[in-house]
Amino acid sequence: MKNNFRGNKGYAMVEVIAYVALVTLAINLGASAFLNQHRLNVAGMEALDRIREMERLSNDVRGLIRRAEAVLPEGTGWSTSQESLVLALPPEGDGEDRIAILGVLEPEDWFGWLIVEDGAAVRAVRYRLDFDQVRVSLDADEWAEVRRVTFEFTPAYAFGEKREPIPRYVTAALRNAGPGGES
Repeated sequence: MKNNFRGNKGYAMVEVIAYVALVTLAINLGASAFLNQHRLNVAGMEALDRIREMERLSNDVRGLIRRAEAVLPEGTGWSTSQESLVLALPPEGDGEDRIAILGVLEPEDWFGWLIVEDGAAVRAVRYRLDFDQVRVSLDADEWAEVRRVTFEFTPAYAFGEKREPIPRYVTAALRNAGPGGES
């Protein structure tokens, strides 16, 4: 006797479409999660890079101010103002005149500094940070009485649309600040 019962040898078209839809949904969810995680990772790395660059800038500025002997009103075409600072550095080697210029440097308008010996730049550093404002303040009105310098850096970015950027202050005392001066 022959059995006419065939059994279930395949899937119905509706079942195949449902499986394909579920697999597609799982792939989309996995890809979305991966891309979101990647974006967060990139944003976190950029923020960490900005923090590290600001720390490098702060350490360099403090180091230059602490090595300086005096604040100069001007030197080699630069002048001390609210946006820039000219410092007299101690001579190295043959006793050449050395100055440091700190401020927003042309042509990129990035903050940086130059060391100038006998009218020629011997070292220049720029920082990859965007600032809305860079301000220099001195603790005295007379050049010979200046002992402490403060830089105020206001970043051009804020974390969140409704937040104002938080300024960063870098303060250091000159080399000749004597007792009571910060270093």
